[in-house]
Amino acid sequence: ASSHGGRAVGVILSGTGSDGTQGLRQIKEHGGLTVVQDPCDAEYDGMPRSAIASAPVDLVLPVREIPQAILRFIRTKPELPDPMDGRDAAHEADRLLHSIFTLILRRTGRDFSAYKRSTLLRRIGRRMQFNHVERAVDYIELLSREPEEIHALADDLLITVTRFFRDPEVFNRLQMTIIPELLASTDAHAGIRVWSVACATGEEAYSLAILL
Repeated sequence: ASSHGGRAVGVILSGTGSDGTQGLRQIKEHGGLTVVQDPCDAEYDGMPRSAIASAPVDLVLPVREIPQAILRFIRTKPELPDPMDGRDAAHEADRLLHSIFTLILRRTGRDFSAYKRSTLLRRIGRRMQFNHVERAVDYIELLSREPEEIHALADDLLITVTRFFRDPEVFNRLQMTIIPELLASTDAHAGIRVWSVACATGEEAYSLAILL
């Protein structure tokens, strides 16, 4: 996951235990593809079921269909503008994102306009690969035609990537500077309310509680 990032592919086959679940989490966090054998197709369904229940899984397939699905995914090369390629490319990226934001907002009520452009484009590219679409205009047409893909894209943009003390520098500053100053300036009988902007499955919120 750390070496190959978005080019990594993790596949969970028949087996027991949950170590495969941990691997899929790491691959997904780095933007890779996660695939699990259908538990009904597995001789031992413990590890596939653990992965489906606990890790972000992109595809659940019978084992005979997995190789072809991976090949179709990696052979699809989305043609998306790179905002770093200059002003024209940046404007093109903004137009593309605006069109997609409008469709998502209209269908789901979610507004992604403040999200980081590079992250959004990367996730859009992934959904294009899943649908075997290479041109952005064709993907926008697909979104307009199939509302379920809008929901799938919106869910993918909100992917849960989380762990305890995920950003060490931030949490170290909180522990050494921010929280001591907060406590020193707060009356002993007063309450302290903390807002965790990244809740996900709770690791960030509990990390803050642990430090306090």
